Amino acid sequence: MAHLQKSLLRISELIALFRLSIENDIAMGLFDKNRLAEDILVPIFREIYSYKKLINLNPKGGNFPGIDLGDSAAKVAFQITSDTSSEKIKDTLKKFVAHKHYRHYKHLIVYSITKKQPNHLGRDRDTIIGKKFKFSKDNDIRDYTDLLDTIKQLPLRKIAKIEAILEEQFEESKKIPTKKLVADHTQQQLAKEKNAKKYIPDIFIEVADIKDQARYFSLPTTFFQKTIDEIDRLDFEETNYILEKVSLPKLVFNAPKLLSKDLTLEDHRYKSDVLIASLTQIKDALKPYTSVHSYDFVDEKVPERKKYIYKEMKYRLENTSYFLTRSIDDIIDNIKLISSRVLLITSRAGQGKTNFVCDFADTVLLKRGIPCLFFTGRDFNHVAPEKIGEYFLYSIFGHSLNNLDDAFDKLQELAGDLDSPIVIIIDGINEHKNIKDFSHHLEKFIERALNHKSIKFILTCRSEYFEERFSNLKTSSFSDNIVYVKNLETRMDKKHKEQLLKGYFRFFNIRVGYLSKRARDILENDVLLLRMFCEVYGNVDRDKVSSPVQISDIYREKVFREYLERKLRDAIVHDSNDPQVAIRIGDKYRQALKHIIELMIEQKQYANILISDISAEHDEAITGLLGEDVIIRKDLFNNGDVLSTSTEVLNFTFDEFRDFLIANYLVNNVFAKNKKKFEEFIDSASSEKSVIAEGLRTYLFYSSRHPEGRGVILDFIRKKDWYQEIFIKSIFSVEEELITDEDINEVRKKFCDNERTASWILRMLVWRWRVSLYTKLNINLLFEILDTIDVELYKKLVVPGLSGYGVHGVDGSNSWQINQLTKDVEEDLDDKKFKITADYLNIMELLIYLFPVWGTQSSSTLTPAFNAYWKFAHRFPDKATTLLLKHIFIENLNIRSQVWRMLTGISNLKPPPISLVNDSLPYMSWYLWQAKKEDGLKV
Repeated sequence: MAHLQKSLLRISELIALFRLSIENDIAMGLFDKNRLAEDILVPIFREIYSYKKLINLNPKGGNFPGIDLGDSAAKVAFQITSDTSSEKIKDTLKKFVAHKHYRHYKHLIVYSITKKQPNHLGRDRDTIIGKKFKFSKDNDIRDYTDLLDTIKQLPLRKIAKIEAILEEQFEESKKIPTKKLVADHTQQQLAKEKNAKKYIPDIFIEVADIKDQARYFSLPTTFFQKTIDEIDRLDFEETNYILEKVSLPKLVFNAPKLLSKDLTLEDHRYKSDVLIASLTQIKDALKPYTSVHSYDFVDEKVPERKKYIYKEMKYRLENTSYFLTRSIDDIIDNIKLISSRVLLITSRAGQGKTNFVCDFADTVLLKRGIPCLFFTGRDFNHVAPEKIGEYFLYSIFGHSLNNLDDAFDKLQELAGDLDSPIVIIIDGINEHKNIKDFSHHLEKFIERALNHKSIKFILTCRSEYFEERFSNLKTSSFSDNIVYVKNLETRMDKKHKEQLLKGYFRFFNIRVGYLSKRARDILENDVLLLRMFCEVYGNVDRDKVSSPVQISDIYREKVFREYLERKLRDAIVHDSNDPQVAIRIGDKYRQALKHIIELMIEQKQYANILISDISAEHDEAITGLLGEDVIIRKDLFNNGDVLSTSTEVLNFTFDEFRDFLIANYLVNNVFAKNKKKFEEFIDSASSEKSVIAEGLRTYLFYSSRHPEGRGVILDFIRKKDWYQEIFIKSIFSVEEELITDEDINEVRKKFCDNERTASWILRMLVWRWRVSLYTKLNINLLFEILDTIDVELYKKLVVPGLSGYGVHGVDGSNSWQINQLTKDVEEDLDDKKFKITADYLNIMELLIYLFPVWGTQSSSTLTPAFNAYWKFAHRFPDKATTLLLKHIFIENLNIRSQVWRMLTGISNLKPPPISLVNDSLPYMSWYLWQAKKEDGLKV
């Protein structure tokens, strides 16, 4: 009897524990009903109710709405639920009938995994059930109390078996699934970085050595084998051949016998040390032969009779020895990476540290099954620096473990099971708000973790912050185990820039129907602008298919304006007391940015605004903006005084965005109140020496194009001596709907100013060949201009920008040569699938205007434009003839003569349609008359 009471008491205790666990899981959204049904309820119900064939009906989400368990032999079904309200029960009954489960199951039981609720089904129950199956509201809605009542009536044998089932499940529940917890944590962290758009997949450009270095560091066992293969390939043959020729001792390198390929994580560090010592020894032996400074030393060792040979072969010896030494140095560096414990990546802001470590965790570590944990410096902001270990513990294991060392032990155990290190990544350690204390406690945390031999760290930090605030790591107990990577900056070629653009568009779900060459060039060469552009035009709802967008040009002011509005609209923080409560703080962000701009204007200082000068009321918003990192960033600044320490300052991440905000503030806040103050500031800040001169002038110009600014700001800035230069440089970046007839006439006039301006206008208007997209300022204006200029003006203004090396545009860039234009056209025409559109005919018409221009790679008889048009005429003779007939009266005689030459050639290709002949006869007669007149003949 005592044994029975003990078993019943233990069963009651275990069921209570499970119920509590389930309620906690439900509260946290972690409840897995299928696991509960399969692992616990099915075996217990089998014993309690003798339903021997009871199974989980939905182990993989099968089609059994309204029921979860079923015994086909006993014809009983269970619904497992946490809601036993009247409405829920009625819904269950309706589903049972609707899906005709009564055909297979004659009895329905509802089991509440929490405490069942009193309910009042009323007569609706009988209406729903009819006589199709059995269900009693008093007996068939059950919970744990009903289980306990039934268990008490069972034989001791069954009670003992139920106790054993519960004990087994309880022991299983105590096991900590470390591998899953680690993987889940990292995936959640990476998802958070993606949602914050700090990690954009597929844009990391692997053009530096950093990814290989990180691979060696994180996959020591795999890459140690690679290192052994590299050592096997070291070739001393040529060096020894030369040494033998001059009677010097050969170099002998015997790899240590411990280089077994059966390498485990536990012994690779010891083997690394032995191997480095052996490689260093052979490198020292090579050293005398690798430098010209050692010639005398070597010369003394060479026997007299061999000196003439040495004289001939010493440079060859130096080269072979030098390259061998370089190879050995590379191998030693890789071995140090393999055996080191901390990889510390430092670089300037904006060099891609975050995207690299996220990409590495996502595409290398997780993909290869290497356990890794991902944190950011920001993650530790809401805990005291001395509690970062506690936060680390809770973030991964929750309340499952009692202390940090237990967590490290679990990670060490996982490393042993997988024969792999545990890589802990902490990105942006400089982003903690209290760096002074954080750096100290971070050192202690790492020191404690490294007592467990399978744990490694990858840290990233801004260069200046590391030297100023984290130099304590250089003198830490683990300083000898740190490998530094000090630069991520790389120069991208055209292919990598295209890859970057595609990666951004893919992530932001931008489907491009048309992307102009000008727009592509701008975005590929300005990553910050690309980021802002994608945030403005990207589809944030990843599940929806976006319509293709037409990107004909990049209107910077519009991008900045809409980017800021979107950021302010979407700005949300969470209440510190209740993380479920979201608070929109867009207005606070707006006021904080306004405050910074006011300080810049007041101080006439547009960079390095002291954080101590920022009003405390803006602290929360500034912290949020810094977390965004695209608008403003925090830097360290030293005024050059060797006795003073660096101070923290604020800067705009994108100088051009700062200039946009300053211009916007001046127009909307200063001009309306005090025009004299506005003018004084503009004259001062737009002087040639001012760092914001170019940007301020440009964005004042953009402001003047808007309807509200055209009558006031435009009249004001038009009087400034810099206006004309800004006009021609910026007018092509004004939104099409804001272009006026006055602007078009101004462009027309300025074409004749000089060859530099003409070259720029020509290029800008050619890029606007799609008149269906550019309805005002487009290539037709260029045609109008070229129709009116004579041969001499054509040679002066048009030819220089297209032939030879071209001329610099007003933005400082080189103009493109005609050969590039015609090459692109000919490639289009070579494509058999190519179809001429109404817009593309503008490019063909442009070729006519460029017939007289000789390129750098032209044949002796045909200009590039004439040659390309001839190819067009071969494919589309009728269209080519129609275009040519528009220009037989053109003012420029050089163009006119080439038009008739082309028409003659086309007529030899294919007889023109009679309609074209009839249309051209009057023109031909006029042309012959004009030609005679110009030659002085009697008409």
